[in-house]
Amino acid sequence: MSIEQSVARDPIEAADWEKWYGDPAKWPASRHAFLADVAMRLARVMCHPWYDDLFVAAGRTEMALPRPDLFLKHPDWSPYRDGSGVVAVEPDVEAGLWRPADWTEEEEVALDRADAHNNYRHAGRVAVRAVARGIALLAASGRISTIGMPQDGSPSIPIDPGDWELVDPIDRIATCRLTPGDRTAPGSSGTHLVFVDGNQLEKRLRAYARDNQVSLNDGGITVIDDGLLGAPKQAPTAYVEKICEDAMREHLSEAENKDITSEALKKAVEVRTNREFSAKVFQRARARLLPDFPEWARPGRRRGPQGPRRGH
Repeated sequence: MSIEQSVARDPIEAADWEKWYGDPAKWPASRHAFLADVAMRLARVMCHPWYDDLFVAAGRTEMALPRPDLFLKHPDWSPYRDGSGVVAVEPDVEAGLWRPADWTEEEEVALDRADAHNNYRHAGRVAVRAVARGIALLAASGRISTIGMPQDGSPSIPIDPGDWELVDPIDRIATCRLTPGDRTAPGSSGTHLVFVDGNQLEKRLRAYARDNQVSLNDGGITVIDDGLLGAPKQAPTAYVEKICEDAMREHLSEAENKDITSEALKKAVEVRTNREFSAKVFQRARARLLPDFPEWARPGRRRGPQGPRRGH
C-alpha cells in the first residue's frame, strides 16, 4: 500500500470528533474520568501550544486551495512509524509557492484562509495521534486502569490491559467506546463507554507527558520510531504565562463575583486550565493585567473605624 493510500485511509478524518470533544457538557457522569476528559488532560500537558478545539479541528477536511496547481511539487509526507499510518506535513504557503501572473487579491485572501485552516487541522492531527498513542500505551502497560460501562445500564467492568494493545487507537479515542475482549471491533459499534480510574491519574499523565512532549509549532516536529522529538521537555515560560494570563481574563470576564484577590484568582485559573502554575509564573501573568485592573496596583487593606488619637 502506498503512502498516499495510507493518508486517504487515515482514520482521523473519518472519526466523529465533535460528539465528545466538541462539548464537554455531554460527557457522561461517573465517579471515574471519562476517556475524552483523560485525552484532553493529557493533551494540555503534552502538546504545545495547545487549544481545546484541536481535537475537533483534526477531523475536519482539508480546505482546497484557490487553484489546484499552485505548488510546484507534491508536498512531502512524513510517516508516523507507530504502525498506525502517516501524518502529512503541511506545506508552507510562502515556501516554494508559485503564483501565476493573473493571481487576484481575492485568491490571496482565500489562500491565507485555507492555509490557516489546514495548518490548524494538521496540528490537531499530530496532537490526536500522539495523545491516542500515549493513552493506549499507558493503559496497555497497566499504568492507568480503564473501566467499561455497558450502555444497557449493567454494572461496569474492568478492561483488560491487553485490550489496549492496538495497532491504531485513534477510533477508540475518538468514540470513547470499545467491545471488551475484541480489539478489532470498531469503536462506533462498541458495547461499552470507556472510563479511567482517577486514582493518581494526574500524576501518571504528567509523568508520561514530561517524557513525550510534542511541539505543534511549524518546523518543530520530527517523526521517528520512538515518537515525536524536537519540542522542549518543558513548555516555554512565556507560553505558560500566556495560558495563565488568558485564563485570568476569561475568568474575570465571565465570573459574576470578580474576586481578584491573588489566592482566589490563582485557584480559579488552575481549575479553568486544569493545571498548576508556580507563584512566579502566576505573578508575572497577573502583572500584565494591572493596566486593565488598576485596583490591583494599590490593593491595601480595609481599615475599620479608628478611635481618637492620643493627645486629641
